[in-house]
Amino acid sequence: MRRFTLFFFLSVVFVIGTLTGQWGVAVKAAQTEQPLPVEKMRELAEAIKIIKRDYVEEVSVDELMAAAIRGMVNSLDPHSLYLDADNLKSLESSLVGEQYGGVGIYIGTKDGWVEIISPIDGSPASRAGLQAGDLILKIEDISTQRMKIEDAVGMMRGKVGDILHLDILSLGEGEEPRTVELRRETIVTPSALAALVEKDYGYLRVSRFQQQTVGDLVKQLNTLYRENKRPLKGLVMDLRNNPGGILDTSVGVASIFLPVGAVVVSDRGRESGEKKFKVSANYYGALNNINEIKSVPMVVLVNSGSASASEIVAGALQDHRRAVLMGTRTYGKASVQTVRRLNATKGKTGIKYTIARYYTPSGRSIQARSIEPDVIVQQGGGVKEEKKDFAIREANLSGHLKEEGQEKEKEKTEKIPSFVPKNDYQFDQAIVVLKALGVTAAK
Repeated sequence: MRRFTLFFFLSVVFVIGTLTGQWGVAVKAAQTEQPLPVEKMRELAEAIKIIKRDYVEEVSVDELMAAAIRGMVNSLDPHSLYLDADNLKSLESSLVGEQYGGVGIYIGTKDGWVEIISPIDGSPASRAGLQAGDLILKIEDISTQRMKIEDAVGMMRGKVGDILHLDILSLGEGEEPRTVELRRETIVTPSALAALVEKDYGYLRVSRFQQQTVGDLVKQLNTLYRENKRPLKGLVMDLRNNPGGILDTSVGVASIFLPVGAVVVSDRGRESGEKKFKVSANYYGALNNINEIKSVPMVVLVNSGSASASEIVAGALQDHRRAVLMGTRTYGKASVQTVRRLNATKGKTGIKYTIARYYTPSGRSIQARSIEPDVIVQQGGGVKEEKKDFAIREANLSGHLKEEGQEKEKEKTEKIPSFVPKNDYQFDQAIVVLKALGVTAAK
């Protein structure tokens, strides 16, 4: 069963009878040991009554109750959220890869501002040069300070063809806010893409871990081997700016490259104890050349935008010494969230909240620590970290959990799909490392 399967929230139900302090409390939870604090519930009801009566503008009880629930859940950690009907639908769409009109940005929060977790490959945001860690200060001249994520998402989505203006601050020395003009397009959240960059060397881009990602990956790898007509000598898997997704999907992706039975990740919850997720052939039954794929030399590219499920895959491949990790330190999110619909609204709303921490196969916790690549390569060149690191990671979040001739060469280049990186130093170095690994293995 997928960890992001939506369940009904049945544990505790309470009903506010009136705003005068008369309460009807129904506590129906078989495993709840302590009753709800009636005094605090009365305090909440009194506060709602006062605000409804005296606040400068009229506000409904429904709005106040939703805000109370939102504040309660949001206070837990940066990844726990109250989901109204629109936000719940948006989350579901992101997990199954549906289409929408927008500019292609995954967002979070940072010190009360809206933060770009990663741009979607090929989207208007990506083409405009927006990067993981950039802060969105304004959306159409409206400040994003203390703006709810669902409101920011709603403002950025809209009719295809319409213009959207964002005020962006890149966190670097001497940077000043700038206004970016983006035209909304139909955004198709990508899953997995693959291409030959040259004979015997493949490129694999996984942009997000959605429900269909493993199936898409199997199809792409089958096509890749069919086009090459012989076993690959090296494969680059690009997890840069991959914000994560479904836990079970990350296990499926790792299963393609690791031996059956190997531990991919384990999680530990307060009530559930430790659970280990292992490689299973059930994920890739339709994949040809599986033995070759499990042994092909690999380089995995990561950066500060590689988070959550992408860190699970990177950590597993690193711990099992299956691949060389290159790039820069990852985001550092090692917690697992689940989504449960609220029974009180007949499943129209829900909450997303943290249920466990996860650990790499060797038992490492990378929560707020990040995964350190085997080879550190900055995008601009060089192999050392800069003195100042302005990337936004989990640890920065408030409340985080503790050679053939020119003509032939030109012709070959024109056949390479647009999603394959060009003028990309990290990617170029990955190919160099793959070729070096091939030479070493041949000796």
